[in-house]
Amino acid sequence: MAPYLFVIAAIILAVCTMIVFLSSVSQIKADPSSYEKVVQSFFIKIFMIEIIPIALVVYGFYLNHWVADFSELYVPLIILVATMAITAIFILLQVKIDVEEELRGRITTFGLIAIALANSIPIIGIVALFTMI
Repeated sequence: MAPYLFVIAAIILAVCTMIVFLSSVSQIKADPSSYEKVVQSFFIKIFMIEIIPIALVVYGFYLNHWVADFSELYVPLIILVATMAITAIFILLQVKIDVEEELRGRITTFGLIAIALANSIPIIGIVALFTMI
């Protein structure tokens, strides 16, 4: 069960980050002058969202689960990598689609920050899986 705690934490963070990013980019596209306020709101929402995944990661490390064979970790590892890829693709598509030229730089930077935040827990999960060997 411990390997799947990291998967659950990664999926929670990825889905919530995608939802918050989509709403934030929509607000920026509607009113470009509110960029700073929207980004500040984005960081506060991500902070609130990350509380549950961080608690799951801490609990996963607390369980200190060992596996007999690396093959037990294939499915969680594939899910974590797929979560990272899907999140990155989703955010990059939102950055590229229907963005005015004057906003492109700001939204691209914002998207890269969102990808880094969304992939933080999956990276921790991958490291945790390798510590279970």
